[in-house]
Amino acid sequence: STTVADSLTTVGSGSAGAVLANRLSEQKDKRILLIEAGGADTQEEIHMPGASMKCQGGEIDWQYKTTPQRHSHFGCVNQQSNWPRGKVLGGCSSISYMQYVRGDALDYDNWELPQWSFTEMLPYFKKL
Repeated sequence: STTVADSLTTVGSGSAGAVLANRLSEQKDKRILLIEAGGADTQEEIHMPGASMKCQGGEIDWQYKTTPQRHSHFGCVNQQSNWPRGKVLGGCSSISYMQYVRGDALDYDNWELPQWSFTEMLPYFKKL
């Protein structure tokens, strides 16, 4: 029988949380709980990549803003940018045009950690 000690919880059903929960569920001796603060992705705009921006700033967006910037964001109110974060099944990917953007190779290589180099990480990116 499965006990509480055999249970794992994944918080957030965004791109990373959903993939992690799926991978963890492959362990048949574990019980996996995936929790999400938001509800189902029933807004029509979520499923239309060009329209997903309409979801930003609404009830399925946490509506975070950046810290006021002294030397940038001059055209923004209070020199802050909106920082859309999804509060819905699918997380931020549901309100961000369903895009996946891989980091630049130099970003990984500049960490100077061989196990995190772009070459080492590329096979994992391709698994996505």
